Amino acid sequence: MKDAFQLLSDFVNHYQDVKLQSTGYQVVTYRGVLYNVEGSSDDPEIGGSWKKLLLRNGITGACYVAAPLPHDSGTSHPSFAVGGHMTPNRMGRVDRGGNCYLMPLCQWHNSTRRNRIAFHLRTQQILELSGYMQGDLYATFLARQADPAPLRLVTLEKGNLIVQKFNSSKRRLLDIPPTEAALLFRRIEENGRVQFVIEDATIPQI
Repeated sequence: MKDAFQLLSDFVNHYQDVKLQSTGYQVVTYRGVLYNVEGSSDDPEIGGSWKKLLLRNGITGACYVAAPLPHDSGTSHPSFAVGGHMTPNRMGRVDRGGNCYLMPLCQWHNSTRRNRIAFHLRTQQILELSGYMQGDLYATFLARQADPAPLRLVTLEKGNLIVQKFNSSKRRLLDIPPTEAALLFRRIEENGRVQFVIEDATIPQI
């Protein structure tokens, strides 16, 4: 698994010149099968995690998958190890800016070996995510949540990704030590649609 620095660097390189949609999430009732999203981001325990997003919204307990189940009782199932990105698309595809779902998964079900396998759920309360992007980190996702603040700063400090929002339009990357990685989102609105751009970023060479 990539570390926080490499994940943030990859995000900046991929989305440097892209207008990103605002993102959101809500608890919904879902009926049907779901598949692992192919190419979804890693779920590192750095500066928060997708698992924390589920817990903050009252989604707790064990792995959501009721079937198929592992035959070996020594596997990670049914522990709640990660927040897994899911889709009703059996090929595991989600369009950029589209919707997907997040639910508790064990490591066995979260494995790419289980891609394109239909998961039957044991519960219907699930978290729906809007504005999906491959490679989106928990921190960059949270930074783009609905809020009038014009600037959103994501910094990597001592291995943790930290999100800050500023009501002032003043640039803040000058305050970041040169040894730390950071990116600055600016909120823009065009034709009534909220989007974000990476206004500035600093990724030190290591």
